[in-house]
Amino acid sequence: MKTIAGARDVTLGATHDKGGDKMLIATGRLADYRCTWGFVQEVDGVVSLDAASAARIGLEPGVEFTMAGRA
Repeated sequence: MKTIAGARDVTLGATHDKGGDKMLIATGRLADYRCTWGFVQEVDGVVSLDAASAARIGLEPGVEFTMAGRA
């Protein structure tokens, strides 16, 4: 329940190669739903996700996704 309560909807600003906080990343609804673990960085309000995780679930800059930290 803590994970759900702490989830945030954000827009992907960029991708990066290394580092970040390990988080659960989800996008889509019903049949289009995709989820993976990824490494998120947030600097000056811009959220970036490691490139491998973004590619795994089809996220590109400008697309909204949900991120949730491990509880």
